[in-house]
Amino acid sequence: GVSLSDETQSKMAETAFVLSELSERNVQYTSDMLQLVHEEEVAIMTHSIQEEKIELLKEGEHEYLLEYFEHQYEKAQCQDSLQKIRVQMEIDVNTINAESEYTVQKIMDV
Repeated sequence: GVSLSDETQSKMAETAFVLSELSERNVQYTSDMLQLVHEEEVAIMTHSIQEEKIELLKEGEHEYLLEYFEHQYEKAQCQDSLQKIRVQMEIDVNTINAESEYTVQKIMDV
């Protein structure tokens, strides 16, 4: 088989590590952006509910309560989506790390 110098093996391993770091940062950044979007959606929804609440109080307590419970339900759904994003990000990061370790191991085995 082809034998690579220690320096070449070291450089290849370093490159694999840097690529995995970049991939991990990209996944983290994407997750952060999705989380920001979700938080903003929740904030906008909360603000609009506050405005609607004033109107609903004029119309009657019963309607307000229905709207409030609906809002609580939507908020819970947003939190659930955030949790799913966090879990997916963790899976992605672990996958990238495992692939990187495998690549480094293959390079070192050459």
